Amino acid sequence: MLRMTIPPVQRILILPCLLFCNSLLFSQMALESELRIPFQEGAHYGFIDPSGKEVIPAIYKNVGVFTEGLAPVRKNGTFGYINKNGKEVIESKFDMAHAFVNGQAKVYMQGKAYFINKDGNILFDHHLKNFYMTENDSLYICETNSGKYGVVDQAGNIIIDTLFQKVFQLNDELFDTRMFKEEDSYEGFIKVFDSKGNRVFKNFEIDGIGIFQDGIAKVEPISSNDVYVNGNGEIQFEVPKEWKMSYDYGYFQDGKAIVDIYTVDPDTIKRWSSREKYTKKGVINTKGEILFSNTNWKKITSFYQNRAFVQDKDEKWFLIDETGNCINDEKYDTIHIEDNGMGDASPFQKGTAFVERDGEISVIDMDGDIVGGPIYFNFEYDDLFRIGNTLFIQNYDPKTQEESPYSYGIWNWKTDLLIPPKFYNMDTLVEGEIWMVEYDGKLAYINNKGKEIWQQKGTTKTSKRLNIDYMNRGYFIASSPTDEELSQFGGWAGSSNKFKRATKKLGLPENGFNIVVRPEEKSDYYSFEGMKLYLSNNTQDTLFFSAQDSRIYMVLQAKDLEGNWKDIEFLPNSWCGNSYHYLFLPKEHFWEFNIPKYEGAIKTTLRAKLTDWYTSRNFENQERALYSNEFEGTINPAQLWSKRPYTPTGIMDPYDE
Repeated sequence: MLRMTIPPVQRILILPCLLFCNSLLFSQMALESELRIPFQEGAHYGFIDPSGKEVIPAIYKNVGVFTEGLAPVRKNGTFGYINKNGKEVIESKFDMAHAFVNGQAKVYMQGKAYFINKDGNILFDHHLKNFYMTENDSLYICETNSGKYGVVDQAGNIIIDTLFQKVFQLNDELFDTRMFKEEDSYEGFIKVFDSKGNRVFKNFEIDGIGIFQDGIAKVEPISSNDVYVNGNGEIQFEVPKEWKMSYDYGYFQDGKAIVDIYTVDPDTIKRWSSREKYTKKGVINTKGEILFSNTNWKKITSFYQNRAFVQDKDEKWFLIDETGNCINDEKYDTIHIEDNGMGDASPFQKGTAFVERDGEISVIDMDGDIVGGPIYFNFEYDDLFRIGNTLFIQNYDPKTQEESPYSYGIWNWKTDLLIPPKFYNMDTLVEGEIWMVEYDGKLAYINNKGKEIWQQKGTTKTSKRLNIDYMNRGYFIASSPTDEELSQFGGWAGSSNKFKRATKKLGLPENGFNIVVRPEEKSDYYSFEGMKLYLSNNTQDTLFFSAQDSRIYMVLQAKDLEGNWKDIEFLPNSWCGNSYHYLFLPKEHFWEFNIPKYEGAIKTTLRAKLTDWYTSRNFENQERALYSNEFEGTINPAQLWSKRPYTPTGIMDPYDE
C-alpha cells in the first residue's frame, strides 16, 4: 500500500536540550571535517567532528546547531554565539537565540524578539511583540502586543498594516491576511497583498486560498466554483463540478495535479461514500487541461521530473511518464514515500525511489532501472519509511520491549549498511552519514559504516535539576473516582494520582483549602531532582476543579527582574471536547504532586497558582486564584515567556501546544 504517514522516528525527543532538538538541520549540510555536531556529557553540551573527536568541550547548558559558521550557546542564563573554534564572537546577552539564516538570526531580550546580523547588531528597534521569518528574506510577519498581525521589512517599516488576526505566506511575494467573524474561528474576510503592500485579487471576494505551487493556487471565491489563479490574481481555470482534486488543497507538482473525474453527474450520487464507484483518475496541467485519465487506476502519486507511480485496481504499482505511458513492464507491491506533511510527496527523491516486490526491496532510478539492492530483510519488522537515501525500519513488540514498544533500524543503500531494528530511538544527524540512536539507556552516534563514533557517558537519566529555556507544560495530573452521588464528576484520563485522607502526622494546615510547597522534601520529577506539593482540603465541603484529561489548572509562578509575578508554566488547550471534565476533592483529603526544582541563572521567589476551582458543584461562583507559600529558587530568563513548539503524537493527543 502507499505509505503516507509521518514516521514516528521524526517525532522523538533526541536530547533534553531545546535548540539541539532541530537536529535535522544537519541533513542540509555536506559531511566535512569542519562540521560540528553537538554532544552531551552529563548536564552539559559541546561539539565533536564527524570522526567523533571532541573539538569544543562540553561546557554549555544549551547549544544550537552551526549554520553559516556560528552556533548559539548558553553557559549560564543567556545566549551568545561561538565560531567553529569555540571562540565567542557575539556576546552572551540574549534570553533565547536561534540559528543564522541568510546572514540574520532571531533572538530575544526580555521576551522581545529582534533580528541581528553576524556582528551581533540589532537590525531595527520596534514596539512589536514578535516576528516570524518568511521565504522572502527581506520581510517578516509581525505580531503586536494586542495579538494582531502584519508584515514589516528589515528596517522595521510596516508593509502590510497590523490590522489582521492572522497572516499566512502564500509564496515569496504574496501574503494571505484574515479578519475573522468570531474568535477562534477561521471563517471571515480574506485579503491578499503583495510584498509591496498592494492588494491583489480585488476582482472577487475570497472565502479561502491555498499555497502557491508551480505558480498557481486554489482559491475559493464566495460566489462561484473554486478557481486557480496566478500570482497576479488572474484566473488560470475554473474547477468544474465534474472534478474533485485528489489532494485537499489541490497541490500541483511538476506542473501537474491529480484529479478524480466523475463519470456521472455528481449531483445524482445520493451516497457520498459511493463516489469512488463513479470516478476515474486523471492528470491536469496548470491551465486546467486534462492530459490523460484511466478508469483502471486507483491511485496516482505526485509527479517528479515527469515521473509518477500509478496503482491499478489489482493494487499493483507501475511507473509512468508525463503522457501516462508505462516506462517498463515492471510492477511493484509497495512504494515507500518520504512524507513532507502536505499530501503531495513524490516517491522520487534525489532521482531514486524505494520499491518492494515479493518481499524484496530495491532502489530504482528515473528509468526504472535498479541501482540499489534488491535486499530481503530476514528479520521481523512492521513498517518502513524513507528519509533521504535511508530506509528506516520500525518494529512494534510491546511484549519484549520494556523501555519502548518500538525499535528502529536502517538500510542505507548507498553504503549497503543494514542494521535490524534494535534501537529504542533513532534520528538523522547528517543525512545518509550520521545517525543518533538510543539503546540500553544511552545515546550514541553511528556513521554510515555502522561504526559508533560517540557514546554518551553514563545514561540519559540524571539526578540534576531541570535547566530549561521555555515554560514547562502543565503537569498537575490528579484523579477522583466515579461516584453516583457526584454524577459527571471524576477523572477518566488514566491518572493514578488518587486523593488520600489527611492525617495530623502529615503536618498540613488543619483548616481551610491550602497549597503547600515543601522544598525540603526531596522527590523525583521524572529523571530530575524535585520536591513535594500538597493540595489539601480541610474545609467542611467537597471542592470541585476544572480539568483537561485529569490536568487541573495549576502552574508555578516566579518573580521577574522587576518583581512582577509571571507564569513559568502553562496549560495547553485541547481541541477535543471530551478532554474537559471536573475532578473533586472531598473534605479532609489531599492530593500529592512531585514538582521540579528548577535550575537557572536568576535567583528569584516562586509560588504555585491554582485557578478554576469551586466550592459548589453548581459552578455559579468561581473562586478566585489560590496561591501557595512562597519559596526561593532559580530560573532562566526564557522561562518567563517562551513556549517551545509541540507536535501531537497522534489522534489521541488533541493538543497543539
